[in-house]
Amino acid sequence: MTKGKLTDIRIENNQIIDVYPIVTIENKKNTLVVHPLKEGITCFTVMKNYKEKYLFHVNVTENETLIKEVDGFDIQVLDKPPTSEIKGLLLDKPPIFKEVE
Repeated sequence: MTKGKLTDIRIENNQIIDVYPIVTIENKKNTLVVHPLKEGITCFTVMKNYKEKYLFHVNVTENETLIKEVDGFDIQVLDKPPTSEIKGLLLDKPPIFKEVE
């Protein structure tokens, strides 16, 4: 996620990842989803505000998708559970379910 409109997405190897924008009600086009397809290393570029080009390095493993940090972008991982503490906020622990006999 970033400030500014994201356009012109180019993927080095589209057999490893797919990248697509999320279009919101406000139509900001400032959020991308990186969908892993198989294990491997690749990269993609995206144009911001029709003039600035950014390169993202992606490593897809069996357990997670790793994206190298890029200045001006917030990367939020969806395939890992959140940690118990995020910026001073404590999250509720998930409920523990027990089998009923």
